[in-house]
Amino acid sequence: PFSFSLKNFSGEFKLYLLSIFIFGLGFMPLSLVLLQSQRVGFDSIAIPLMYFVYSLSFVIFAIPFGHLSDRIGERKVLILGFLAAIVGYGIFVFMRNPVGVVMGFIVLGLYSAMTDGIQRALASKIVAGEKLATGQGFLNAAVGVSSLLSGIVAGLIWTFLGSVLAFLYGIAVMVIGLFTFVIYNKRYGKSAHSN
Repeated sequence: PFSFSLKNFSGEFKLYLLSIFIFGLGFMPLSLVLLQSQRVGFDSIAIPLMYFVYSLSFVIFAIPFGHLSDRIGERKVLILGFLAAIVGYGIFVFMRNPVGVVMGFIVLGLYSAMTDGIQRALASKIVAGEKLATGQGFLNAAVGVSSLLSGIVAGLIWTFLGSVLAFLYGIAVMVIGLFTFVIYNKRYGKSAHSN
């Protein structure tokens, strides 16, 4: 029978899910990050333009990083992806100008290219057999709920304390998420999968 409980899943999957959830608490929804383009002097037309820059970066790099994941493993590529997101937010903090915004969205496109499908690919190796689809559902829920909470918290910080502190909040939480993922990788990095 279906259950919202994770008790039937391995410790490996639970720790993996926790790291994705924590990281997601720091990664703000793209709709909020896009507002940074107006903060540096772009007019409103820049918002769809920056989304195009992000999407183009994602499209260009998704297949190469998928191929790299097949060669060196999903975990290593995910670590690179998490680092890319942290660097992207750092660019928004320290380069508050049009060039910095463009660079930031290019790097965020790299992050998505290195994580979007690869997170699910790794989950499919951790959770095998009859629990695979349920495991994917838990992963999607972790990503969705963390994104919702991040949008609320970061949005409040952005509104009342400014965009810089919102990005610093994101960086701090994403570093914790990355650290959690590194712990997961050190503990389970050599295992093929666990039911």
